Amino acid sequence: MATYQELFDIAGNTSAALSQRITVAIMVKAQTIVDDPTSTTPLLTWADKALRNPREDYQAVLNYLLAANKGGTTNNINNANDTAVQNNVNAAVENLLGA
Repeated sequence: MATYQELFDIAGNTSAALSQRITVAIMVKAQTIVDDPTSTTPLLTWADKALRNPREDYQAVLNYLLAANKGGTTNNINNANDTAVQNNVNAAVENLLGA
């Protein structure tokens, strides 16, 4: 289990690979929202903003991801595969936007 200090360290110094996977996962989540005909206006507004600048919400999504995975090790978090990252980003966006 990662300590709070370790989670804080990851939040301030995320590996390039994890940072890139989270950024792409934000773009993918935004694309799925845009393509969903049932998406609400707040979701579409967020998706438009995220597609234009996926790094804008990056830190909030990273912080959510770290808190949600506090039971994992730093190795698990830093080396999460694409599917795990995408699932965590999807949950972060849905919960932060109340979707």
